[in-house]
Amino acid sequence: MLANSLLVLVAGLLTAFRPVAHNLVLNLDAIFAFAIGSFSLLGAAAILRYVNLPGTLARANLTVRAALEQKAQTIHHSKSL
Repeated sequence: MLANSLLVLVAGLLTAFRPVAHNLVLNLDAIFAFAIGSFSLLGAAAILRYVNLPGTLARANLTVRAALEQKAQTIHHSKSL
């Protein structure tokens, strides 16, 4: 939820600066424009990683795995009847 809020905030800020940034980036060389895009994506990934810690993902994977195992046991149990 917090990650989504941050993405919406950043998207709003980028939209506000679009007219200025658009002309600035187009006047740069291709390598500088590519570097700006690359660093922006790396920064966004770092922020999302900080907000959504790996432990949260590990717990989510365990929950999904447990649900799948329970479903498999239910199917196996119903077939044996």
